[in-house]
Amino acid sequence: MVRPLQTRHMHKALQRAKKDVELVELPEGDHSLSRQADRKTFAEALLSFLAEHLGEARDPVENHGI
Repeated sequence: MVRPLQTRHMHKALQRAKKDVELVELPEGDHSLSRQADRKTFAEALLSFLAEHLGEARDPVENHGI
């Protein structure tokens, strides 16, 4: 498990290197994302990242005529 302080140091180092980075902390979280609130926060951050870097999600049924 990565300690929060190590994560914050990496975040600051990436910022100093002018990298586009966002730190999402889950204060009561664990690596299994056991809490529903943490899963929601993670999913929202992941979808935002993917939309920004890959484009908006499309409906696979609509796009393939299924």
